[in-house]
Amino acid sequence: MTSTSYVDFYKEHNICPVLNNVDPKFQKKRAALYFQLGIFPSFLKDKSVLEFGPGNGINSLYTNSLGPKNFVLVDANPTSLENCKKHFEEAFPNQKNYHFVESLVAEYKTNERFDLVICEGLIPHQYDPQVCAKQVATFTQVGGLFVLTCHDFLSFLSETLRSFISFIGVDKSLNFDQKVDQIADQLKDHFNILKSMNRNQRDWVIDNTMQVEHWTTTPLFSVHDAIETFKDEFIPFGCSPNFINDWRWYKDITVDGELTFNEHAQEKYWKNAHNFIDFRFEFPERDANSNKELYQMSVKLKALISNYIDDSSENNGQAIIEILKKIHSSVDEFSKETAQCIACYIENLDRVFNNQSTHFTHFQNWWGRGMQFLSLLRVN
Repeated sequence: MTSTSYVDFYKEHNICPVLNNVDPKFQKKRAALYFQLGIFPSFLKDKSVLEFGPGNGINSLYTNSLGPKNFVLVDANPTSLENCKKHFEEAFPNQKNYHFVESLVAEYKTNERFDLVICEGLIPHQYDPQVCAKQVATFTQVGGLFVLTCHDFLSFLSETLRSFISFIGVDKSLNFDQKVDQIADQLKDHFNILKSMNRNQRDWVIDNTMQVEHWTTTPLFSVHDAIETFKDEFIPFGCSPNFINDWRWYKDITVDGELTFNEHAQEKYWKNAHNFIDFRFEFPERDANSNKELYQMSVKLKALISNYIDDSSENNGQAIIEILKKIHSSVDEFSKETAQCIACYIENLDRVFNNQSTHFTHFQNWWGRGMQFLSLLRVN
């Protein structure tokens, strides 16, 4: 994989597979997200904002409605920028506070530092997400916020399995669009579970399944990774979902004069990591070591799936089933319902390997919590 693989994929198919409808209800959802991240409506008034990867700009409309004096939107996909400009011109006629830059993250340069830097749905799945994240974060001024999305192996587990089974089962004689249509039709009952889903279902298939690197070879970037990467310059400020509850007395938050927000957030992440695996449930905190073991199983599973795509041998298929059985055993300790979905998947994956008919009835109900949003306050 190269650093421009995703941009090349979008350019090849002339697509920007993200939400493309301006919906007032969706804008209220963005307001709710910003509330969780600690961005109250008056925060951005007359402030400076930089956003990488705005896509079609639908999310960015709410940001600009809060009145920043300067809003820079950077994207390397020309189709994205064209759509983004169109939406901004329609929503903010004659307004001159925003401008667009066609550039890769690594190639963007400016001496300006911003009050808010946003990088949504971009850092995970990059060839080197830590390098990408550090590059983006440099544009945040001290006292400003950096908002990014994270993706980990547990929140992404069901999507990895869903994309894998869809890709290996699709009719290989079909062209690109026909494959997308077939997979979208097969997953329609899966999508119906997500009542608040905004994306076009075909777009989801293009972005998540047809980009094979997305669920095989690309690394992820978890909340844990983000906090560890920025622990010397940033502290957690807000998150969605909000799992970093803190019952400490404010006088106990510092140790030897140093803030301990990062250490506390890491502790909470590992005790709650299993809560990212299934969006339907909220579980009590769990032993951190048990969650770390489950996490490593999911890491191994993704690697085994990647191996199978390169070599669909019986041994590689059996290795996937064996690690899934171990994941099933761990998940069964805290969620019988999720474990049932995994058992359904194991049974039907074995049927796929043996060219038998399948019925993913229980598995279709299982989705993870997908991306996590994290806002970080720059303190150094």
